[in-house]
Amino acid sequence: MNLMHFANFGAVGSSLKVAALAAVAATLGLSACAAQSDSPEGQSPAADEKTAAASSQQNVEAAAAPCWQSGGKWWCNNRVPTYLYQNDARVDQLNTNPSWFYCRKEAGSSGGGPHPNRWIKTIGDVAGVVGYARDIDIASETNSLPVCNE
Repeated sequence: MNLMHFANFGAVGSSLKVAALAAVAATLGLSACAAQSDSPEGQSPAADEKTAAASSQQNVEAAAAPCWQSGGKWWCNNRVPTYLYQNDARVDQLNTNPSWFYCRKEAGSSGGGPHPNRWIKTIGDVAGVVGYARDIDIASETNSLPVCNE
């Protein structure tokens, strides 16, 4: 749906246009403030549409699909390579995507992302060593993984 059709529809009152834009923006996951602002003089409607499309795309990317269970293991999409750590030392790495994981745990900082203290337990592809991947290296949402019992 083209947001500019609402903004440029002359017969609709200003407050109704703002309400309509806010409703469309909420549906797309955009902020109401962005929807309410008029285009600056000289800025084309196409520029506003590109901005709205970029914001919408960022929101789609932020909503990652969860890890899934298959064959008795939990699988997640991950960066390649994904390094594995134990006690702040790199011990192995994953060279596959997707990879399987045991569980998740909250511990020290894992480098940011939506779960900045989350680590994901698995076995490395190179040396077969058990280690923890940083949550930021996992593209899938890791809330679906069981909590490690350690």
